[in-house]
Amino acid sequence: MGTAYLPSPLHTIGYLFFSALVPKSVYMYFLDVIPEVADARVKKRRETEMFETYAALKKIRVKALALTRFDKWLIVDSNQVIDHVAFVLKKAIK
Repeated sequence: MGTAYLPSPLHTIGYLFFSALVPKSVYMYFLDVIPEVADARVKKRRETEMFETYAALKKIRVKALALTRFDKWLIVDSNQVIDHVAFVLKKAIK
């Protein structure tokens, strides 16, 4: 999913390249968070990264979600509290 940070259409080409090259797990989870929630979490921790502006979070989320169509990703709604997300992940693994 790191290729989502590349410019379009390189993000798709990069994903397909690495996806063909690197072994994949049978457990592939995409923890989806809407930009508003992600931005609030970033601000709460008081540390920022280069790609953690609201505009960047919004843009990268769209690209990353589009990449999930290429493999069997389970998309997990991670806008919830961490205990709920952990519950969903544990249930999916079993």
